Amino acid sequence: MNAGTIRLCFIVAAFMALTVSHADSDIRTVASADGVPVQYEVSGSGEPTLLLVHGWTNNRTFWEPHTTALALSHRIVVMDLPGFGNSGMNRESWTMESFGQDVAAVIRSMPNARIVVVGFSMGGAAALEAARLVPDRMIGVILVDTLKDPNARYSERFIQAFMDRERSSWHDPPALRADFSPEAPESLVQRYIDATPASPPDHWWPIISDFFRWSSTRFPMMRYELRVPVVAINADEPATDVAAWQQISPGFKLATVKGVGHLGVIWEKTGEFDAQLLDFVEGFAH
Repeated sequence: MNAGTIRLCFIVAAFMALTVSHADSDIRTVASADGVPVQYEVSGSGEPTLLLVHGWTNNRTFWEPHTTALALSHRIVVMDLPGFGNSGMNRESWTMESFGQDVAAVIRSMPNARIVVVGFSMGGAAALEAARLVPDRMIGVILVDTLKDPNARYSERFIQAFMDRERSSWHDPPALRADFSPEAPESLVQRYIDATPASPPDHWWPIISDFFRWSSTRFPMMRYELRVPVVAINADEPATDVAAWQQISPGFKLATVKGVGHLGVIWEKTGEFDAQLLDFVEGFAH
């Protein structure tokens, strides 16, 4: 089946998915390595299993409508990372390594599955950390609009400026529009506002600061140890350094969602995104 046929089939399937109910989903909880509970939801059937990991400020509901549409052909697992959604909030150290342990705990709870982990934004770091812990259980990692320049380094001054900007513009609609294309409906901005707290919890700041520090210090040391194939679906701007990624993961391939912002990658052209994702999954499976 060629890519064009896959996309056509997916458009039809995505339309059918509008009638699928979440009544068939199964909500489960597993303890992470430090004992913090991790809640996740399972729906659909078919291998490989796709484990979707959200980004900073997000929760597992951010993956809709993909969760419903992809469940027509695959078992879909969506998780709340601790500190977000319905997972535990009682962690002492908020690090990307801990998030990798969370993803690994969910994977270990499904012993017979072949798994592709899809990590959006900060969730990409969690996916890569999990790939070091359970490489024999994962057949691929799909990064989504994250780590576009794997050689980027972030200073403490940059990190502080990022957090200051986020605090000052929290739930500000004009600032949030930068995450979307100019044509995106206002309902997407409102969806984000409705899905996130009126003010960010205190523990979210050490989480995002660790993501940047991880990107600058730990990732450069551990990336060449990766044994799991890595690909990416990114916005076209800023550009992804494909050559640098191919030095890390020789089979690295890039698909782009053009003309959208960071969150728009998963919330705007949803059918296009899912078709690209399924192309990569088919490649991993064969």
